[in-house]
Amino acid sequence: MAAPSSSSDRPEPLFPQLSGGPGGREPKAVARHQRVRLQGAMLEAVGRHGFAATTISELVGLAGVSKTTFYALFENKEECFLDTFDTIVATARERIGRAYLAADGGIEERLRAALEALMELVDEERTAATLVVVDSLTLGASATEHRTRSAAEFERLLRRGFERAPERGEISELASRAIVAGILRVVYRRLRAGHPEQLREQVGELVNWGLVYERSPGSEIARAVVAEAGAPRRQRGAVQEPGWEEPPDSRR
Repeated sequence: MAAPSSSSDRPEPLFPQLSGGPGGREPKAVARHQRVRLQGAMLEAVGRHGFAATTISELVGLAGVSKTTFYALFENKEECFLDTFDTIVATARERIGRAYLAADGGIEERLRAALEALMELVDEERTAATLVVVDSLTLGASATEHRTRSAAEFERLLRRGFERAPERGEISELASRAIVAGILRVVYRRLRAGHPEQLREQVGELVNWGLVYERSPGSEIARAVVAEAGAPRRQRGAVQEPGWEEPPDSRR
């Protein structure tokens, strides 16, 4: 299906409208159906050409609703996008959480099950995953709260898994945040590269990385970090080693 050539061209609706019954349908049921259709339209439009190029005329055309209906449900297209974002995240959380908590064994097996469910979902639902992980960044600060909230939900899920495996010890909020952020970064890079199918091959590596927190404060790695933090700045060739705030494109 080709994208509309202008905002005045109404695209063919993607979704059937509700058929009326003998007594009509409840307004709430109609509104829910229309909301879902607009979410589907947002997913389709953003998948075609990104959020910035998506128009409300395109959304209502794809959803098969009027602009009056759109504005009765959403203040603007940004609110519609974020509503779509939240719905996708909720669906993913349920699927991943079910796999995580149902897995037999300890935290390693639970983490593996959750990551396998996540990577399968990203591969199967690439457009939805891209909207959440990649396209939401284009909204800037307005999407920050939604992204932070969704990440926090997965962080809590991770900590619950550790709580069910007391022999592994506890995990701090900072550690769980780092693990979730790292996993999402890997997903982001694979989606941007157009190869989300490769994520399934990285599950084992990500599980091992996620369990690195187990190293004790007296381990070789911890001692090396402490020593490096207190060491004077060194020269490596002609380039001074980077500080904490060094830009990623720096020569250092």
